[in-house]
Amino acid sequence: MTEGEAHKVHIQYTFSANAFCEIVIWYAAIDKILKLCRRWEREVSLDQKNLNVMLSSPKE
Repeated sequence: MTEGEAHKVHIQYTFSANAFCEIVIWYAAIDKILKLCRRWEREVSLDQKNLNVMLSSPKE
């Protein structure tokens, strides 16, 4: 194998590994974003909770 061919093979392996890492990081970021969105949907704001308590309390 000549030096040029060895360099070409090295570049192919380097970039394929780099692409794999980028894909893994990309999907990890998407997973984190989706988890945060689901968490925010489940959270109840304290302002909204206090408003609901005040509206449901009996008027005197």
